[in-house]
Amino acid sequence: MPQKNRVIIMMILFGINIMTGCSGQSGGIVEYTSAKELLESIPEYNNEKVDGVLVKIYTNKNGIIYGFEATGNPKYDLYGNDIVNAALSTVAQNTILSLKQFTKDELQETIEEEHVQCLIPSLEQEKGSTEANVLLNSATLGFYAIQENYGEEYVKLYTVKDK
Repeated sequence: MPQKNRVIIMMILFGINIMTGCSGQSGGIVEYTSAKELLESIPEYNNEKVDGVLVKIYTNKNGIIYGFEATGNPKYDLYGNDIVNAALSTVAQNTILSLKQFTKDELQETIEEEHVQCLIPSLEQEKGSTEANVLLNSATLGFYAIQENYGEEYVKLYTVKDK
């Protein structure tokens, strides 16, 4: 098997370990029985300054997730070796790709260096697809798991709630 394929497979397997809380580190993520319960555990954003990556989860007034935004750099390791950055990027980009592939919902997306944003206006109005809702709930859980496994000094997750 070529070296490149081995690295990709190792990244995928490592990513699965991160997402399940099996990174070999002590602790693990708290298990939630619903997206609502998970969202309630995430603090609301109040313009705090974050040293690592700031992840904002956008919710409407009824608690429906309609998007996310990640800004910054975790600086966990050197460029090319930063597994926290790779994990965050994987969650964000896979969610965007899945939304495009598996839903008919219109996306507003931005992907730039140290910044990614994905919003689904129809979900904000509670008219989006169930698939999009599930994918954004899954992305939120993924971001949360990375924060819990590596620490808030690298990733800080907040909600931004519509009033």
